[in-house]
Amino acid sequence: MMKRIKGKIGIILVVAMLFVMIYPGQSGEAADESNGFYIEDGVIKDYVGAENAVAIPDGITAIGDAAFQGTSITSVSIPASVTSIGSYAFANCASLSSITVPASVGSVGTGAFNGCTSLGSVSWETNAGIPDNAFAECRGLTGVSISTGMTSIGSEAFKNCSSLASIAIPSATSSIAANAFDGCVAMTAINVENNAFYMSHDGALYTTGGVALVRCPQGKTSISLYGGTQSIESNAFYGCNIGTVELPDSVTTVKLNAFSGSEIQTLKLKAGVSVFESQAFTIHRIEVPGAAPVTPALVAEYGEIVVVDGEVPNPPSTENPKPSENPNPSENPNPTQNPDPSTEEPDPSTEKPDPSTEDPGPSKPTENPKPTDTTNPTTNPTTNPTQNPTQNPTQAPGTESQPAAAGGNAGSTGGSSGGAVNKPGGTGGSSSAKGSSSSVKTMTTAGIPYIAGQKDIKGWDNIQKEMGASKNKETIHINMNGTTIVPKEALDTVKKKELVLVLDLGDGITWTLYGADIVSDELKDTDFGVTLGTGEVPEALQKDVAGESASTKMHLAGNGVFPFTAILKVNLGRVSAGHTAKLYYYNPADKKMEYIDQQAVKDSGDVSFSFAHASDYVIVVDGLAASENDLLLLGTDVKDSTPKTGPGLNAKYILCLGVMLLGVYMILSSRNERGRRVA
Repeated sequence: MMKRIKGKIGIILVVAMLFVMIYPGQSGEAADESNGFYIEDGVIKDYVGAENAVAIPDGITAIGDAAFQGTSITSVSIPASVTSIGSYAFANCASLSSITVPASVGSVGTGAFNGCTSLGSVSWETNAGIPDNAFAECRGLTGVSISTGMTSIGSEAFKNCSSLASIAIPSATSSIAANAFDGCVAMTAINVENNAFYMSHDGALYTTGGVALVRCPQGKTSISLYGGTQSIESNAFYGCNIGTVELPDSVTTVKLNAFSGSEIQTLKLKAGVSVFESQAFTIHRIEVPGAAPVTPALVAEYGEIVVVDGEVPNPPSTENPKPSENPNPSENPNPTQNPDPSTEEPDPSTEKPDPSTEDPGPSKPTENPKPTDTTNPTTNPTTNPTQNPTQNPTQAPGTESQPAAAGGNAGSTGGSSGGAVNKPGGTGGSSSAKGSSSSVKTMTTAGIPYIAGQKDIKGWDNIQKEMGASKNKETIHINMNGTTIVPKEALDTVKKKELVLVLDLGDGITWTLYGADIVSDELKDTDFGVTLGTGEVPEALQKDVAGESASTKMHLAGNGVFPFTAILKVNLGRVSAGHTAKLYYYNPADKKMEYIDQQAVKDSGDVSFSFAHASDYVIVVDGLAASENDLLLLGTDVKDSTPKTGPGLNAKYILCLGVMLLGVYMILSSRNERGRRVA
């Protein structure tokens, strides 16, 4: 009797588990195999379907974090039942061409459409704010329609949207991050519509009444500032390349890094300027009235590139303008004096006119006459030494830096400063500082580059001929063969033919440059050198952002702002696969780290970030213990133990299968026992 009961129980278990697996009931958890959606409680958790044109079912209330991330969808229809979209929900959907966010959506997560490179148009019908990194790296974005009730635009919301020429700010918007449009190199107008918090003038963004200049669009080549403006805000001219910027008489304050990453030929100040905080810019000439309160400080800090109209009140001593800030007798605090040859290495520019006027080559690291100088591209004083004809060719390059910043900046350009300003507050010290990673990859300048797979086409002259004969928008792969510098003529060809230039530096380091993103007409030889594992970032600051996670320093050898945005791919080792890599920029003026971006590390260990200028950075791999840092950059084939997200094999089904196996065992064992008893 017991054997029969055991067998019946086994049958019941098998049937019951089959029913549970097939019928989801009201648990709210189901995988819709027919449409490729994985849904839990009305939330789309993942999409594994084959359809590229996706229609989200009506009744869905939310799209979860990374639900469609990296899929090949080309379009998506979001129903009115959806009230929220998660972080990175559609990130890296490279084929997505357009998107409409309906009015029903009350919140959108960080980076929701980050990296959708084919996204051409956006209709933002919701009143929810546009979040941080929402459309970052959407290089194809040309049009954005925004609801009149939209309230805010977050940090780097449109970062590197290099095709976006203009944007209209609606009436309800009360908050716009200063860096919301960084890298929008084609943008010439930020237009404001009847807004109580902001206004626009000549395409630039101001606070209401024009009191403060918030942002000059990066694509503008000239600008007329509003007459009543009182302050120039931080980041206002980030990345701008403008011939002359003339501040109106009403301006009293230029805030910290207002000209960060910009290149200005002439900056004209007026008598009312009383505050001029430290800047990270390239500038060739500052014109200022002698009566301006800030004039003595400018003269002391920036030397002879400051052109003073009238007598300077209380000028600093001509012997030593800042005696308390010159503890090192080898520094030359007065740029108008000749440097002491006994305390400073000989500089060929003191013996004859600057040879860089024929071949500036500002990015060649071998031209740095002082090995102890820092290499901070954002502080590089120039990109064209011929742009300042008033510069004395016998002047030692870089001596216009203030003494406090001279610990590595002076002379760092190797004779190509042309009178431009070094960024004050540099890091100082030696450029050979070691990072915490045990593996250091450095790209050197040796060898002859060639087209990948065609070693007979080598050297830039032959490569350029090949590029000139190629079709428009074609992809050209270059094996840099140990070199790092790309001549301006090659970049010009890439621009004119809208080519995609892929530069393979070896060791898993690759640059990708899109010719359509190059808008500048003043191209130059560009150093794409990358050093991993070392740089100018202080160890303490690296530890602050990394905590217990693995990290590595990264130094980009190019000088200053790139006239384009380029994508850098580096390999962090397979041990990093499945983790998130975060990129931080080292701001030497403030001596602090600034968060830039984050991307998922692929199974191969590769991760890609976009860069608009060369500088020092730190990459942090979240969730990877610092004790494993010695595995970074080595390409070690370590099995990834990171739990995978997505539908996978649900725990419910695993439990049901286990119970079914138990039921089958009970059925078989009961039959065997009955068979033995009969025998």
